[in-house]
Amino acid sequence: MRIKIQEHLGVGSILGESFSILVQYFLPILAIVFVPDFLLYWASNELAIYIYDVEMDYTWLSGSAELVAVGLAFLMGFVVFYIETALLVQLAYDAKLKRPMRLGLYFKVLIANLLTVILLGIVVLLLIVPAVLALIIGSWWVQAVFAVVVPAIVIERCGFGALKRSIELTRGFRWPIVGAVLLATIFSNFLDKTANAVSDLALEHGNAILESIVYAAISSIGYALLGILTALIYARLREIKEGVSVDQIAEVFD
Repeated sequence: MRIKIQEHLGVGSILGESFSILVQYFLPILAIVFVPDFLLYWASNELAIYIYDVEMDYTWLSGSAELVAVGLAFLMGFVVFYIETALLVQLAYDAKLKRPMRLGLYFKVLIANLLTVILLGIVVLLLIVPAVLALIIGSWWVQAVFAVVVPAIVIERCGFGALKRSIELTRGFRWPIVGAVLLATIFSNFLDKTANAVSDLALEHGNAILESIVYAAISSIGYALLGILTALIYARLREIKEGVSVDQIAEVFD
């Protein structure tokens, strides 16, 4: 009896290639993620200030208003991350194929699928939150289940079927995906803490705009890595499960 040996995801290789693409295309990648991250950070700060004023005027809302603000900020962050990932996935494919960047095409594809990206991003978030409340490890597993939703949308044009597509592709490889995303997240969190420390120096000098710019510029690098990683995980899963090469996937993408 012949036993079929399942191929490995290759976490180390995928992470290495993700860092390589990040370094090679650093400036255009930073340009893609900086503006939305800057606007998100600025909007979150403005929301926090507004909530503080509301709580000062209506003391009976104390605590609950802050909870709402945190929830809204988290929701905005997740949606922005999905939008950035939709752009970075396409860039990563062109980088993997040694093709020039096509920013116009990336934004065209994003705009055509924007509603789907946003709505499915919210759906995934709503599925992750209960897992976070129940068990931290469980939340990572749920993230792995839906890890390739965005590539399924912008590369395969699966539309709202991207949820089911991600479930199918990640089956059997979810714990390796958890490992890859966890390592990238550790790097992202390190950059986020660094961004906080550096931006605080700008704030001490009374420059709130500079503080937002510095924070967004540093922290967005980690989010960019996660977006690139998503594309490469998707490509590897297609290769393992369906024998589809990156070139063949790119034919659909084009």
